[in-house]
Amino acid sequence: MSMGDPMLIALGCVHALMGVVGCLGTLKKKRWMLLVFFVIVLIIFILQVTMAVFILLPNSVKEKSLSGLESKLVPSLQENYHKNTSIARIWNETMTKLKCCGYKGYDDFTNSTFVKTKSLYPTQCCGQDSTCGKDEATKEKVRGCIHVLLNVNLPISGALSFLIGILEIVALVVSLKVYNYLGHI
Repeated sequence: MSMGDPMLIALGCVHALMGVVGCLGTLKKKRWMLLVFFVIVLIIFILQVTMAVFILLPNSVKEKSLSGLESKLVPSLQENYHKNTSIARIWNETMTKLKCCGYKGYDDFTNSTFVKTKSLYPTQCCGQDSTCGKDEATKEKVRGCIHVLLNVNLPISGALSFLIGILEIVALVVSLKVYNYLGHI
């Protein structure tokens, strides 16, 4: 089980709970339940719009805004990857699933304790399961994980977020109409 699975399950439970609150509010004619549903869906919608704006920004702006993350992740990668820790597990799982190497590329490992002690790079940096030295890593040119996320995964997430946002607008409008209708009864 990956680290994101429990988070996605929790998020799904929150969405299911919100659906129940919205349905019960309509069936039981409880305005406060519809108001809670409206406010939480509105908050989720605002967060999605914020993420969509981030997705539409040019990559240079996104990379600049994530530079603080880079200054923390790369040193952590260089110092802790060689240890059998959760950091190494997370990086290995991420690099394997995204087919990437390091934060920006194999150079993130060049000064790491892992490379200094073993004279090898992680196998994900060579795109194969054999030994991975600097020459192989240089030749393969496996992209860094941040580039894969920004260029491949974010646009897909943005399109899905846009479609879900349309459904959320419909839910917001319907819940507001029912809320107003119940106020006149």
